[in-house]
Amino acid sequence: MSFSRYIKCHEFSFDNEDLIQQLRDDGWNELLKNVISFCETWELDFPDMNAQYIVGRSRNKKEDVTVEHHYRVDIFFATIDIQLQELKSKFNENVIELLTLTTALDPKEFFKLFNIDKICILVNKFYLEDFSKQEKECLLYELKHYELDVCKHPDLRKISILFDLCRSLVESGKSVMYPLVDRLIRLILTLQVSTASSERAFLL
Repeated sequence: MSFSRYIKCHEFSFDNEDLIQQLRDDGWNELLKNVISFCETWELDFPDMNAQYIVGRSRNKKEDVTVEHHYRVDIFFATIDIQLQELKSKFNENVIELLTLTTALDPKEFFKLFNIDKICILVNKFYLEDFSKQEKECLLYELKHYELDVCKHPDLRKISILFDLCRSLVESGKSVMYPLVDRLIRLILTLQVSTASSERAFLL
């Protein structure tokens, strides 16, 4: 594997925009150190980073562009900038708020994030067409009973994935007891397989 291929194939395992930005600001030296170590371990040729960069096989040189500048700016920075641009376009403020509010129904860590106020905000802002005015009023009371029942149920408290919670609510018959909560959970789960519903919600 060549030096350039290693950089292009390097995976940046960061899960949010801030960490990717931090990688762009401070990650080059660490990456370069790892690449040098990799090349030394496998006895690969390592280019002179201060040499003038030559384009492909044409032997044409880029004026005032060093090898180090090419890999750092044209590849490393350029790759991260594309990722940041994609994140900003796909995860705008509406998407971030939607995903944040949906965590209020997440069962992991014994329903630690359960929050009735956030759930009501979620419904009122992103699911206006999925619940009538009367249902929204009933949902508040349903959530209060749900919190005392489902969130403290010894078996359901062991669940850590929303999909498993949805299935368990059906199996235990509690989806009938809490139909509005069950409906909301199903709507949230569709976000994982289709962006159409979320995009529709953003237009409301």
